[in-house]
Amino acid sequence: MIAERVLGRGLRKGEIVHHVDGDRQNNVLGNLLICTVGYHRQLHERMASLYQVEHFRSRGDFDVSALCKQYGGGGHKAAAGFTSEIGWLP
Repeated sequence: MIAERVLGRGLRKGEIVHHVDGDRQNNVLGNLLICTVGYHRQLHERMASLYQVEHFRSRGDFDVSALCKQYGGGGHKAAAGFTSEIGWLP
């Protein structure tokens, strides 16, 4: 594990690695935060209160994935989504 290699030790009981950008495959050092399980839970609770997932479905020829890609999301033509800050819509 990358975090353990940088620390020079294994994770202690009650420690966990948090991926700051939410991508568990992104193990770039700046994306990793070692914290307690309790703090990790608080981080995710706080993030859930600030962000929401937007879902879009198309009933016609409109490509909703093109819209979602503009906001860092994806999907396919008929169904797509992205994560946004709560309250971003006017």
